[in-house]
Amino acid sequence: MLRNALREAEPSTVERVSDWFRSLLQPRVLAPVVVVAAAVVALMVLPGGDDLRKIAVLDPAPYVQVDVRGAESEAATLFFDAMFRYTDERYGQAAELLDQALAVGDETWHQATQARFFLGVSHLLDGNPESALTSLETAAASSQLAIAEPARWYQVQAHLLTGNVAAARDLLLRLTDSPVFGVRATAQLAALEEIDDV
Repeated sequence: MLRNALREAEPSTVERVSDWFRSLLQPRVLAPVVVVAAAVVALMVLPGGDDLRKIAVLDPAPYVQVDVRGAESEAATLFFDAMFRYTDERYGQAAELLDQALAVGDETWHQATQARFFLGVSHLLDGNPESALTSLETAAASSQLAIAEPARWYQVQAHLLTGNVAAARDLLLRLTDSPVFGVRATAQLAALEEIDDV
């Protein structure tokens, strides 16, 4: 009789399976499962970071060094020093000096837009694409086409390195008509399409 009572107290297989599913649906268990599942789907559907890095072009923007006159401002002197380091491929140091130049330069400083552009490129070439985006976005809004178009091109490269394919594609589409970047933009768009087709 005691044995029968104990048997009745034990849960059936159906009850055990049901309890197991209920425990899985608790937020503390379900949340990590959802995160892992989303990551797996993203890895399967989205282009891989290595693929995007292969597409990105990380060549330095050209700069012709100009001597600073004695009466130049502190911002201009810092800019000159930064660009000396930039042309010497010391991009981290160049970025620091460009930051300082922008901090001390006032609204009348005529090289501010150029400094912002090279600050973004320096961050990008120094391996900091996230830091590059803000400066490049500001430079891309410039009314000076000679600054705006290259800034958009380097924005594309930063977006590719950070995995933002949609933003990269949008900017590339805007650059396809460029006499300077059109051919390269079209080639990068084609490379993105190939990744999407894989």
